[in-house]
Amino acid sequence: IYTLKEPLAQGQPLTLRFWARSSDSKTIVVVFEQNYEPYEKDLAQRVPLTPEWKQYSYSFITTRAYDSGKSKLGFQIGETTGDFEFTGVEL
Repeated sequence: IYTLKEPLAQGQPLTLRFWARSSDSKTIVVVFEQNYEPYEKDLAQRVPLTPEWKQYSYSFITTRAYDSGKSKLGFQIGETTGDFEFTGVEL
């Protein structure tokens, strides 16, 4: 989980890019959300990983303004056990 220090305006276009793989082809969920209850999401994308390195890219637009430290990016891997590797994460 990474908390963004920069404030974001409502309607801000964002693109998430990262490289990932899973030796046993597991699925993760990539989430961009507010960093407080009720944790409303602007991105919640299921991502099936492959054993080979692959670049993923997801574009979205913020539905609300975020003050500094009030948004976060996360990779939810808790649905299954396995090996997960990530690199080159950019937002």
